[in-house]
Amino acid sequence: MKIAQVCIRYLAPGGAETHIQRISEELVKRGHEVTVYTTALKTEIPWQYFDRWDPESYVNGVKVIRFPVRRHVLPYIHFPIIPGLIKAIYNSDADVVHAHSHRYYQIFACALAKFKRGKKNGKYQMPLVVTPHFHPPSNHNSSIQKFLMNFQDVVFSRRIYRLIDKILIVTDREKQFIKGFVPTSKCVTVPNGIDIKDWTPIPDGSKFRNWCKLNGEEKIILYTGRLADNKGLNYLVDASRAVILEHPKAKFVIVGEDWGVLKELQKKIWAYNLDDYFIFTGHIDDYDLFKSAYSAADVFVLPSEWEAFGIVLLEAMACSTPIVASNVGGVPCVMGDVGRIFEYGDVGALSKNIVEVLDNTESERAKSIMGRQRVTDNFTWDKVVDALENVYYNLANE
Repeated sequence: MKIAQVCIRYLAPGGAETHIQRISEELVKRGHEVTVYTTALKTEIPWQYFDRWDPESYVNGVKVIRFPVRRHVLPYIHFPIIPGLIKAIYNSDADVVHAHSHRYYQIFACALAKFKRGKKNGKYQMPLVVTPHFHPPSNHNSSIQKFLMNFQDVVFSRRIYRLIDKILIVTDREKQFIKGFVPTSKCVTVPNGIDIKDWTPIPDGSKFRNWCKLNGEEKIILYTGRLADNKGLNYLVDASRAVILEHPKAKFVIVGEDWGVLKELQKKIWAYNLDDYFIFTGHIDDYDLFKSAYSAADVFVLPSEWEAFGIVLLEAMACSTPIVASNVGGVPCVMGDVGRIFEYGDVGALSKNIVEVLDNTESERAKSIMGRQRVTDNFTWDKVVDALENVYYNLANE
């Protein structure tokens, strides 16, 4: 089968980006011909291109076609335009087109290409699937931005999604957030995943502790992911003061690339005189070292304002690491009963949960062992692509 994956960024940091890369590579392993239509963007905040990129290349068997991208076209709205994409999708010979990320140009481009292809026997000819990876307007958006985003959902997205054959949601809970503008009868749950073989045996945490120059006495509170304004890291800094009072040897280790908030976080840390308690590693290229961080941690924390899914939760669960995460988006569906939930922005509840985990590390880890089994049973890329193939084949046969 020929499959087109369409996204704003590829081989770049981010949960949706990881999802697209892994399903594309797994589909190629299964004998499918996969072409990714994307741009040369590495990150959107800050706006940064890859140092080197080719308009067309093959990466791990996946054909990657990159287009130029225009940043600021509409005022107040982040809506990068990709010239040439509509024509490319229209001329594609793909059996199925799969576009990713809600409120992005590529969704509109693919729907317009499908519309231009026209109908045969009363049915549009290009099978089109979308995974929204839905995020609502953020508290960090201005009032006018929130209004325009909601307006876009109600007026434009509602029309666009009528042209889409299947909407793939990453958790069952996502349906309730998009039901206002998406025909939920078209929704099929296809989650994110990880390759459990990468986490078998469970990584040794000593490699990361040694790299950070930490001995066995410190309690490690770990965060991994982008350092972005919607990740709640400012609340983690606020909560750290109460945690340190109870556990003076605690270390907060923040792993990930800065998306524009590092300086403000450091200012707050300096103001609280907590320099000695925080370690910012930046992005870690060494995958074995990165995996070791989860095993080294006494607790993994995800204090985000929103997570459509949270692949980092699966990575922590694969290492049987206790988790404290905010009750947002798809997080409860991913964790089930194996982690602790607190309400986003509740600094007292965040610090209380971290302290309780650190006070009862062994019992918390015993509970977290179920998390690894939950991943194995539900969230591997093999199972994800099984579900995807089922959707693709059904559409192609129709």
